[in-house]
Amino acid sequence: MRILYAAPDQPIPGTQGGSVHVTSVAEGLAARGHDVHVLASPGEGAFPSGAVHWYDARPPMGIQKFRLLRSARVLTRARTVQPDVIIERYYNFGGEGLLAASAVGALAVLEVNAPIIDYAGSPKQWVDRALVVQPMRRWRNWQCTHSDLIVTPLSDIVPESVPHERILEIEWGADTARFHPSAAGVIPFHREAGEIIVVFSGAFRAWHGAIHLVRAVAQLQSSGRRDIKAVFIGDGPELERVRREASGLTGVIFTGSLPHNQMPAC
Repeated sequence: MRILYAAPDQPIPGTQGGSVHVTSVAEGLAARGHDVHVLASPGEGAFPSGAVHWYDARPPMGIQKFRLLRSARVLTRARTVQPDVIIERYYNFGGEGLLAASAVGALAVLEVNAPIIDYAGSPKQWVDRALVVQPMRRWRNWQCTHSDLIVTPLSDIVPESVPHERILEIEWGADTARFHPSAAGVIPFHREAGEIIVVFSGAFRAWHGAIHLVRAVAQLQSSGRRDIKAVFIGDGPELERVRREASGLTGVIFTGSLPHNQMPAC
């Protein structure tokens, strides 16, 4: 099967979860024998070598919210590749892959990793309320309506209006070739004998819930469990809030972002 994967705002290679995910999905599909073509942003170095075909489709000025302005480039690539399926990584300001799928007659798959629905404190909800006509909600509903299939690890983050038969709920896999107990490398924290260390790795966003790990550690330590520690790896808009919550706790470490090849040892 020939697959075009539209993720124009994701830097490849990169340390972000999205960067790692797009690379892993593309390479995994190629390993299964599919002809995979990916539209992404150039990241920290050259695109990966191998069976996957990579194309520069970075948003104008590198601004994620301008992603939809790359619709013409995505459509041009779709007409060249003539894919059977176009997978688009969901973003509220996206939709370019779905538009291209309609134009070339390909199946449209929307990959949803972040809530389409409004969560508590959602900036999208604030914008919709301010503008009254709710443009954000209307556009994300359009994306759902024009998808032949929505693939997500959690169907609860998809609007209830989407028919259940058009949702494929599936867990994202683990890269067991890289992540295994004997993985070696530099570890940016120290573990004493008898300690239990819980690691959070990912983007610090409200729906990822990193702050709840801090609160759990605080409760355990207050009950006398001094052997419980936590390590937070990554960056994001909620990082400072999580840091403030952890103020005064012992055994809580923030490493910042780390290269993906350092993560297996962690």
